[in-house]
Amino acid sequence: MEKRYFKIPYKEKQVEACIQKLSSTTKRTGIILTHGAGGDMELPQLSSLASLLAEHGFTVVRFTCKGLNLGYRIKVYSTVLEHCKDEFGEVARWLIGGRSMGARAALGVANSIRGTPLADSVIGAICISYPLHTKDNYSDLRDGPLFELETPVCFISGSCDEMCDKSMLESVLKKMKGSVLIKWIDGADHGLKISRGRNSASSSGTTSVQEIICDTLCGWIENMQHSESMIQGVQASTESDHCKMALPLTEKRGRKRKREKKN
Repeated sequence: MEKRYFKIPYKEKQVEACIQKLSSTTKRTGIILTHGAGGDMELPQLSSLASLLAEHGFTVVRFTCKGLNLGYRIKVYSTVLEHCKDEFGEVARWLIGGRSMGARAALGVANSIRGTPLADSVIGAICISYPLHTKDNYSDLRDGPLFELETPVCFISGSCDEMCDKSMLESVLKKMKGSVLIKWIDGADHGLKISRGRNSASSSGTTSVQEIICDTLCGWIENMQHSESMIQGVQASTESDHCKMALPLTEKRGRKRKREKKN
């Protein structure tokens, strides 16, 4: 597997990033991930997920952007996306995502680029442990960006997340515009750690939680791309039918002109 560290210019700063991919991959889909309010791109949960996704053939870029200013993080993320689109031409489509505050930044990017050429390269967003509210405070929900979002999105959260009440998120998701997939990790908290003693398929440790996340994302992306191919196939078939219908009409007009000339 190819793994390379590089830097992306942002104003007077350099954003540290890492790309991972199989040297023989034929997939043309890339995934960009970033961390939450604390830590960096070397967060074990993020780095292990990046490795798993790369092993499945995706080009995976993760980057570090420290700070609690969401607006700043959205601007940096947009720069990273633009750099990846220009630098890695073998990737035809990108998914943007992150965990916790990184997920908020990814959604901010998806909403801010809507209607621009950059939006054409983004096919979906990934929200791992989206912080719908602050810890145990349900009065101020961060649901505005979700209602604005038109990009397909996959949410992966713990059923015991203290910053994302399950029933509240499910209620919000029903009101969203775009297509949504939600995967609950049974018994997991905001850090996707599972309390001991819980009867869960993912209770064997952090590694199997990452495998569940990876499998969920792979299945979601495959379904999205299959649906897109089906739509394109229907459109191509419809256009072909229109051409077939137009041909006899053209022939009739040609015959009419010939008769008029003879007369």
